[in-house]
Amino acid sequence: MINIILLARFINKQSYKPAMDAEKIDLYDALSLILSAVDGRPNGKAVLQGLIYFCCRSVANIESVRFEPSYNGPYSERAIDVMYRMTSCGFLEHVTIRSSSYRIDYYELTKSGEHLAEDAKKLHGDDYSAICNIIDKCYAAIESPSAGPEAAEFREKKLLRIAKVHYLLRKFQTDSPDKISEYAKGYGWNMDSALVSGHLPLAMEFNECYAQTPDPWD
Repeated sequence: MINIILLARFINKQSYKPAMDAEKIDLYDALSLILSAVDGRPNGKAVLQGLIYFCCRSVANIESVRFEPSYNGPYSERAIDVMYRMTSCGFLEHVTIRSSSYRIDYYELTKSGEHLAEDAKKLHGDDYSAICNIIDKCYAAIESPSAGPEAAEFREKKLLRIAKVHYLLRKFQTDSPDKISEYAKGYGWNMDSALVSGHLPLAMEFNECYAQTPDPWD
């Protein structure tokens, strides 16, 4: 049987130049490590998008990933494509919880995905520890005072706002709430200076405390 992940990795290395360094963590391993670190905590596509962004921007050994501004915040088409491929190949499971009044989506590793993550931990133990620290810090920042669908919406909005502030902080090299608020308008992100100020401390902490990967800005 063809190993789908190995085949996808080969295609990935042939399609994106420069070729990825052999010591780098590719996105398949990176996503398995991220979800292992999530460890069953609530997530959805938007929250996972934010977690992937912070891990890829803060762990130097993860392969270079380009993030571009979208309505919901920094977005990587490649990272989301890897997530969908791993889901279709049985390494991730997309779970939906429904009631008469709400729907909550989240992702988790299947048994095959857990095996992939365990193999990756053996190769990248120190990086996995860094990923765990980043994930824990993100969840501590977005802990919701409520439960149910309100909590899911709270987590999504808060994490993606922090990601937006972090993106602008790095791209424009400023920690001024007024300037970040002004730059945000160019991407359709409606964040006044007070809102930026409330999300700036964690964005700055990520910028100062973790290894920084290069940003291929336009």
